[in-house]
Amino acid sequence: MNKIKVLLFVVLLCSGFVKAAIYKWTDAEGKVHYSDKKITKNDAVEIKAPPKPNEADVNAATEKLNKLKQDLEISNKLKAQELEKQKEADAKAAQKKKKCLAALDNLEHMKYARGVYVKDKAGNKVFYDEKIREQRTNQYQKAYNANCL
Repeated sequence: MNKIKVLLFVVLLCSGFVKAAIYKWTDAEGKVHYSDKKITKNDAVEIKAPPKPNEADVNAATEKLNKLKQDLEISNKLKAQELEKQKEADAKAAQKKKKCLAALDNLEHMKYARGVYVKDKAGNKVFYDEKIREQRTNQYQKAYNANCL
């Protein structure tokens, strides 16, 4: 967008230096043509060049261009910040989903598996009694509620 505005500005600036006329006409097939030479057999219309911009116009255009650049820079920074916030939110959501699935898996295991155990340092199975099983079930239920609901 800025390149177009700069190009337009340069064209307008340079157009004052061009002395040759530009003509426009439409041929018998309806195609529009442009030339720097007047074609007499067609109805060529001279296109008037805009007047050369004065210094005040150039300064005003430069100020406007600088303002647009500043606005674009601010906009890009805000978009980058929003994108970063969205990435953080997505990462948190993914982590929460992971915790939810783990809690659900553990909760179902505690509720429905027989003979739930952990291994001690020696590698021996230590089975949960009903009290520990109930505590773990409540713990996993809380984790499920916090991450899944």
